[in-house]
Amino acid sequence: MTATDSSPRHGPANSRNGRHIVLVAGLYSPAVVMQLMATRLRKKGYSVSVFSRHYPLTGAKSAATDLHQHLEAIDSEELHLVAHSFGGIVLLTLFKKLGLADGSAQLPERVRSCLFIASPLAGAQLAVHLVQGSAGFFWKPILGKSLEQGLARGMAEADIPENSGFITGTSKSLLSKLLQRDTASGDGLVRFSETRAAGRPSTHHVSLPLTHASLLFSRRCCTRIDEFICQGRFSADSSDPDEQGN
Repeated sequence: MTATDSSPRHGPANSRNGRHIVLVAGLYSPAVVMQLMATRLRKKGYSVSVFSRHYPLTGAKSAATDLHQHLEAIDSEELHLVAHSFGGIVLLTLFKKLGLADGSAQLPERVRSCLFIASPLAGAQLAVHLVQGSAGFFWKPILGKSLEQGLARGMAEADIPENSGFITGTSKSLLSKLLQRDTASGDGLVRFSETRAAGRPSTHHVSLPLTHASLLFSRRCCTRIDEFICQGRFSADSSDPDEQGN
């Protein structure tokens, strides 16, 4: 593994009933950004590893190959995949490479669930807006291969496994407001409509009053991850707009 992987804890003895969570980081998110979430999930009894790559350089396809190797190295009877932002596109790209998508959306037996946290699975309008604007010459190299391999077009609805949960943010950061004026619902960087959570059962989606980045540092987000893994669903009241996400 590379320096951007945190080594998996092998075997079910160190996990909650043999469950291992793989956190797939998003765009420009080194593994260290995911460590607080990883620590909180370990305290809940899971074994956890983190996967991260420099996606603008590697693109989703190369990263998906590396992610497959990461998963193969984990010796646990249950895997639960939790992806943030562009990490969700990498995850679905892996499913396509393994022939697990294209309408079937069936996962290997030991992969029990997937959670997508603010992932632009339908593409990111903001990314397209930035590269087509007057400062496109600046943003194109920053987004790199991530634009052509996911952000511009997104992934097909049929590629998303049925046993998937979606966590989205509803607060917009100052940065997102500076990048574009967008009145659409979402976290300012990823619109709710771009997460492909719309139309999913209410028990498979939860919205939290958090920004795109702060979802990673929220105890409430970790609680919802644990809830979905254990129950295969979110509680009926988990989309309460008044609940606090810290």
